[in-house]
Amino acid sequence: MSRIHALALGVSLIAVAGSAVAGVITVSPMAGYHVFDGDTRPDLTTPAKGMQDDGQYSLGLGYRFNPAFGIEALVARVKTNEETPFGNVRATATPQSLDALYRFNADSTLSPFVLAGVGRNIYKADNGPGSFSNGFGEVGGGLLWKVADRLSLRTEARYQHEPGKSWNNWIAQAGVEIGFGSFAAKNEDSAPVTMAEPAPQQVAVAPAAPVAPVVLDDDRDGVNNDRDTCANTPAGAAVDAKGCPLDSDHDGVADYKDKCPDSKAGAVVDDKGCYVVLKNSESINLNVLFATGKSVILGDAGAELAKVADFMKKYPDANVAIEGHTDSRGQAAKNQTLSQQRAEAVREALVKLGVDGARLKAVGYGSTQPVADNKTEEGRAKNRRVVATAKGESETIKMKK
Repeated sequence: MSRIHALALGVSLIAVAGSAVAGVITVSPMAGYHVFDGDTRPDLTTPAKGMQDDGQYSLGLGYRFNPAFGIEALVARVKTNEETPFGNVRATATPQSLDALYRFNADSTLSPFVLAGVGRNIYKADNGPGSFSNGFGEVGGGLLWKVADRLSLRTEARYQHEPGKSWNNWIAQAGVEIGFGSFAAKNEDSAPVTMAEPAPQQVAVAPAAPVAPVVLDDDRDGVNNDRDTCANTPAGAAVDAKGCPLDSDHDGVADYKDKCPDSKAGAVVDDKGCYVVLKNSESINLNVLFATGKSVILGDAGAELAKVADFMKKYPDANVAIEGHTDSRGQAAKNQTLSQQRAEAVREALVKLGVDGARLKAVGYGSTQPVADNKTEEGRAKNRRVVATAKGESETIKMKK
C-alpha cells in the first residue's frame, strides 16, 4: 500500500472516531508548486544538473488541541524531471513532515497561521540505483479563510532545509481544510444536587425601592435626550449645554463643518463658512497729444500722467501698452520712428512718477491707425497722439446689509 493510500485510510478511521475525541481533526488536500535546490540530485550522480521545479499535490492530517494550537502530518508527491548531460530523466520526490501549527484570530473568518516541524524527502530517479531519503527542518505560514462552519480555504508557503546535503527547497500550495469533531466544553456538574425543601415560612416582604428611570442620549453628544434641543448631532461634533453644535465665529456655520473658522463679524460666508468674495473691475484711459514732427508732450499733461501712475500703484498686477501714433504727413518709415519715440516719451514720464518700467510697454504704430480725418488740421492734431488703457481688478469681502 502506498504512503498516500495509508494516510487516506488513517484519515477515514480518525474521522469516524472524531466524536470521541475532545478536539478537532482536520483533513487538508492541497496542490501547489515545489522549487528545488539547484544541487538536488536524486540519482546521486555528480554530472546531474538537478531536479526541475514542478507541481506538487499533498494531503495533510491534523489534530487541534484547542482553537489556536495543533499538529499536522503531511505527505506530498512531486513528479518531475532530473536534468542530466544526457537529457531529462523522470524523477519523483515524496516529502513527509510532522509540524506544529499555531493559528492567530482562530475564531475569526480570516486566520493567519505559522508552522514549524521536521520531516524527510524521499527521492527517486528512473536512472538511479534506488530511492534515498534526506531529513529536513521546515518553517512556514499561511492564511485560513472560513467559508463554512467546518470548511476553510487554505493557502501557505513553506521553506525546507536539508542539512545533510545543504539543500534548500520552497513550496507554495493552496487547498481546503475540513474539520471533524469539536472542542471539549467547560466542565460543569452533570447532575443537580437535590436538597430538601424547607417548610414554608411567613416572610415579611419589604417594599421595593423605586427604580430610577433610564435617561438616554441617542446621538451620544454628552447631552441627555431630555435636555437635548438639537437631536441627531453628528458624531464628534462639539456641542453646547443644549446639545447644539458650537459656532465659535458666529457666522451661522457650525464648527464641525466650518473650513474658515475665523470669519469676521458681518461677513457673508458660504456653506463651508468661508468668505463670499466680490470682484471689482476698473479701467483708466490716457490720451496725450503732440506737436507736428515732435516727440515732446504737448501742453500740460502732468495731471493726466499722474492719474495713470496712481492707478498703476493701486493695481500692482496691472500692465499697460502705451501706443504712439502720427498723422499722415511725412514718410511712413519716419512716422513709424516718431510714433515709437512718442510712446517712449510717455513711458519715461510714467517711470519718473514711480511706475515700474517692466509693467509699461511702448509701441509705435506710425500713421496706420488714424482716429480723425488727416485732410484737416483739426483731424491731424487728433491723430498725433499717445493713448493707453489700463485695467485693474480687486477683490472685496461681501458684507451683510
